[in-house]
Amino acid sequence: MWLADCHVHSHHSIDGRRQVHDYCRAALAAGLTGITFTEHYDLNPAAEGFDHLDFARYAQEVEAARREFAGRLEIGLGLELGEPHLYREAIETFLSGKSGEEVDFLLGSVHWVGKEALHLEFGQHCSGQEAYQDYFTEVLLAVRAGNFHVLAHLDLLKRYLDHAYPLEAERFREIITAILQETIARGIGLEVNTSGIRQGLGDTLPGLTILRWYRDLGGEIVTLGSDAHRPEDVGADLSTGLATLEAAGFNRFGHYHHGQVRMHPIVYT
Repeated sequence: MWLADCHVHSHHSIDGRRQVHDYCRAALAAGLTGITFTEHYDLNPAAEGFDHLDFARYAQEVEAARREFAGRLEIGLGLELGEPHLYREAIETFLSGKSGEEVDFLLGSVHWVGKEALHLEFGQHCSGQEAYQDYFTEVLLAVRAGNFHVLAHLDLLKRYLDHAYPLEAERFREIITAILQETIARGIGLEVNTSGIRQGLGDTLPGLTILRWYRDLGGEIVTLGSDAHRPEDVGADLSTGLATLEAAGFNRFGHYHHGQVRMHPIVYT
């Protein structure tokens, strides 16, 4: 079956580890037919990755990899836009000089709430209930701003709080539903991020419950991504992601090429 890992970070992201071609080799070894790089584009001055991305160098390395792996692997060039609602004008200016032919895929994500990073201090000074509510509120604002193709790891906060405050999705159904309805209205897809499986959560981001809500509301566009920051994790647990999608009622998944979604059937061989 056709299968791509649509969330991968090379050394062009501050937390990536190796060069683009190393990840491409890993994708082939994992039996994938496609890989899409989604390097962090962070405009928050407090973020570690602020001003790290050299887009020209990134694009050149992806193009070199496309020549190296031509006919064997489809390679997409994407970006993970941090807090797109807070930096909308700057992001639009940055993207205005880049055509859909150049940028295949845009993920939108939230890693900060106010001045606090999810992986650092956020949630330490309030209850778990308050932290999740504040986080989902920020995600809703990001989706309302739009200008990206797919919402990354909708319930990402559970990666950092699950040990102390496991996410009970039903308690936040109202605001999560608002997020899902907004994505559908704006034609924004939903990512099934498999990083939570290998990182000890034993679950995708988002999990089955939220994916079922999305499907029941009429959501159709879903992509799969390992969120790999090293070649060894490329393609990790995508099969579990597919099984989760099936359990939620999906029979297709997508990936983006030149900014347009392509849907593929879930067929096991």
